[in-house]
Amino acid sequence: QQPQQPQQQEQQQQQQQEDQQHRQPQQQQPEAQQQEQEQQQPQQQPQQQQKQQPQLPAASSKPSTVPIVVALYFGTFDPIHENHVGLAKFALQQGHAGIVYFVVNGDNPMKPGATAHSDRLRLVQKRVAEEADSRLRCLQLSPNELRKMDWIGRGGICARVKQDSQSQSSEFAGSEIEVAQIMGQDSFEQAVVRSMPVGGRHRRSPAGIFSAKGWRFLVFPRGGAEASQPVQVPKELKNQVTVIEDYSDPILLSSTAVRSALAGHGALEGAIHPRLRDEVAKLYAHTQSAPSGLGPRQKATGELPDGRDSHRFLLLLMGPPGSGKTSLGQELQTSLGFRHISGGDVFRAANSRTSQSEKWSKEGQEQTAAKVFAAIAHAVELLDPEPVSFDGFLPKDMREFEEKVGKVSLLVELDCRMVSSWRD
Repeated sequence: QQPQQPQQQEQQQQQQQEDQQHRQPQQQQPEAQQQEQEQQQPQQQPQQQQKQQPQLPAASSKPSTVPIVVALYFGTFDPIHENHVGLAKFALQQGHAGIVYFVVNGDNPMKPGATAHSDRLRLVQKRVAEEADSRLRCLQLSPNELRKMDWIGRGGICARVKQDSQSQSSEFAGSEIEVAQIMGQDSFEQAVVRSMPVGGRHRRSPAGIFSAKGWRFLVFPRGGAEASQPVQVPKELKNQVTVIEDYSDPILLSSTAVRSALAGHGALEGAIHPRLRDEVAKLYAHTQSAPSGLGPRQKATGELPDGRDSHRFLLLLMGPPGSGKTSLGQELQTSLGFRHISGGDVFRAANSRTSQSEKWSKEGQEQTAAKVFAAIAHAVELLDPEPVSFDGFLPKDMREFEEKVGKVSLLVELDCRMVSSWRD
């Protein structure tokens, strides 16, 4: 048995060598695959990162190079009609805006005959609800924002919307927000004219629309026969204004035309959404009482015969501060169907549209007074033949009031004194 051991050992060694040679390719193959995987791994990492990037939290996302435009469509909307909605939808469909907010202006003392803000807002909210596009919205304003609807106030609303949009990470994650104001050509050009200095003088500081620094304007051209007239943009606003050249109104329509149609029992087909027609007709029914079937805007153009003031009842309330003029006027409106206009509110609104330097000049004061009487005269035309009560005027204003507004039917002077009670 002993001589056989060396032979067995040699056989075992040969068997081990053969086994090692047989295993060597199998051991080298995983190593080669591992090297190939290591070489491919740097190329695969960017692809994996790209797939995982949208899942990152909003705080770590990089801003998009193309900002989302949130457009604010300010307006009285008295009432809202289909051209309003068509313009907003056009801005969305053509990529001029990512979101459009209807912003219903508050009650303007310079337009005492306008429909109440609550009614106009309700109609806009109902009309927006009829659209399936969630990018079309209605912005709810605070009472303080409603009281400050001048250009400075609008700037504050724009800043608030931008801040709120940036804080809504779920909707605007990783996107830059840009706020713009939508305006029609007529509204834009009228705002420019009103903001110009009087008599060619230069203002020390920008006023009106010229004070809206840092905000963009999307201006939509008018339609109809005047569509060929380009939008007049002052050089001071060139960098802020974008004229939407490819837009035209679907139909020739305005809120004034809608009110006139209601006053003359005209058709509202295509002007008002079918779901709103009955409510609009009921809300604006008071304009249908105008004589001769003329709408209030038509009468304001001077088509009434001589002696036009004979059928109006204008009640003027006078008295010292605190005598109850405004309270009495509001009670007359509630109980007897009067429409009350506060001359003080109209004056403050007109004065807020005047620069500081003009407020102290005789010419500026005369222009403010002219604005007040013009606004009140226009309101009386709109409200005719309803009785109207006024407060906020002094005896020295009587002559100008009757020249520019109408003959006073009844003057009531409240002989009241403010009484202060003291307690020990």
